[in-house]
Formats: sequence, structure tokens, C-alpha cells
Amino acid sequence: MRFIDLKILVKFEKEISENWDYSSAFRGIFGRILKKTYCLQKNIECNSCVFDNCIYYMLFEKKYDNTISFRPYIIRHDHSSSEKNSILLEFKLIGTLTEYFDQIAFVLIKLQKHYLLIRGKKYFFRIEKIVDKNTNNEIFNSEEGKILKINPQKILYDFPKFNHLKINFVTPLRMKYKNKLMNNFNFEAFINSLHKRLLFLNENFGDNDLVIPVPSYEGIVVEKKQFVWKEFYRKSYRQHQKMSLGGIIGYAVLKNVDEKTFINLKLGEIFHAGKQTAFGMGKYLITEVK
Repeated sequence: MRFIDLKILVKFEKEISENWDYSSAFRGIFGRILKKTYCLQKNIECNSCVFDNCIYYMLFEKKYDNTISFRPYIIRHDHSSSEKNSILLEFKLIGTLTEYFDQIAFVLIKLQKHYLLIRGKKYFFRIEKIVDKNTNNEIFNSEEGKILKINPQKILYDFPKFNHLKINFVTPLRMKYKNKLMNNFNFEAFINSLHKRLLFLNENFGDNDLVIPVPSYEGIVVEKKQFVWKEFYRKSYRQHQKMSLGGIIGYAVLKNVDEKTFINLKLGEIFHAGKQTAFGMGKYLITEVK
């Protein structure tokens, strides 16, 4: 399965709040301009439209499964930027969505004529540059104003494998266990849910070309874990209400991890885990424990 991993530097005309996650706001304006740009029948609802290959419908409205639904992209606010008038965004396109890169890039550039609405205030911005994280090549900058061709990455299984590791969550893991949101890390529930997500992405966006072995939790020891609940909210533009994006954040140290389970964990490192991944939730990093 192919994917494109972009790093987007967004510059604002004035200082922004440092204690705010802009993933939802950026996704919102991106979705609205995407629809405005490509929707051919703006007077009807998406589920009544005959154009079922519309890129907006595919990204925001289409139901791929009756029980679970994951979107083929991830938009995450990377809080590593320390500047008070800019943010870094990770924008990941998954599987068949990479074929629509030109259309998506066109909308990203069009966003510069608009603004983010945060806590009732307008924040005008421009896309300063876009970098392909795979090659570290700059594929767009605001001075030249043109976008370069990009080649999607392919999933390779040549990564080093180890059975004693630490999973460190960068963004909250929002996941249900026994019909309730998980308030502490349960590895069995986590790996089963992650495996289902990977199968879903592979079937719906990867043409089943990704090898995803069945993981195991037997014999795997959770040597140490430390998690807390982290709550934050997003304002839904369409539903006109606040929606929770809270989840658990922290780390777990695992021992005796078999190769099949390790492969699932490494794939999850790319594609995130849990619910609300389109907003960047469930991102984690794996490191070896020596």
C-alpha cells in the first residue's frame, strides 16, 4: 500500500494561541474548500449525488463499512514548532488517495485566501512550504508558487525487528474496550483494534496488497505502563457543537513481542491507531529497549 507523508508549514498574519490544537480547524477549512472546488451538485446531499467518485465524498462522506469507518488520510498538528505565528502540520494520504494528490495539492494552495476561525477570531494564513517527508524535498514554497511532482512511498518490511520495546504515544489514543472508552492501556484490546484498522485500510484503500499477519498477545508481557487521560475538544462546523477528542496518552514497555505482532505495531506507527485518526489521534513511536 502506498502513502504520501507531507509536512506543511503554515504562517499566520498574527500570533496564535500556543495551547491549542489546530488539526480540526485545518481539516475543517480544507474540507469546505475541497467541496466548494470539486462539488458539481451543491444543492443536494452527498448521499443523493450520482457522482460517487467525487474526491470530497470519498474523503468526508462515504461510508465504507457498516461497523467501522476510517478515513484514508491523517491531518495532525505537529507541536514541535516553537514560533508564535506558525504551525507545522502532518498531512498523510493513504493508499488510493495518493492518486488524487494533484487535486488535493491544488486545494491546499487555494486555502491561502481563507482563514481559520479559532474561538471566534479569524486567523488569516498562507502555506509557507510543503515538504515530502520521505525524501525531505521541498515540493512547494510560497515564493515560487508552483508544486512539484511527488512519488508515493511503498510499505517495506526491511525495518529492524526487536522483541523488547517501548510504545510512546505522541497524541492521545481514543479507543473503546467493552463498549467504553479505554481509560488505561490494555494491550490485547489495542493490538486487536489496530489489526482491524490495518485490514480495513488494506481492503478499502490498498487493494489488499499489504501483508498483515495475525498478531498475538499470548506470551507478551507489559513490563511497565504509564498513562493519563488527556481531554480536548473540537468545534464541529456542521453540527455546531463541541465534540470530545480525549484519550489516553503515555507509554508502555513490552517484552517478548513476536515478529507478527511487531509488524502490526510498525504498520500502526505509520497509520496510527484507535478512533479519530483523521485528526491525528493515536500516533505513537516505537523504540527498542536494550
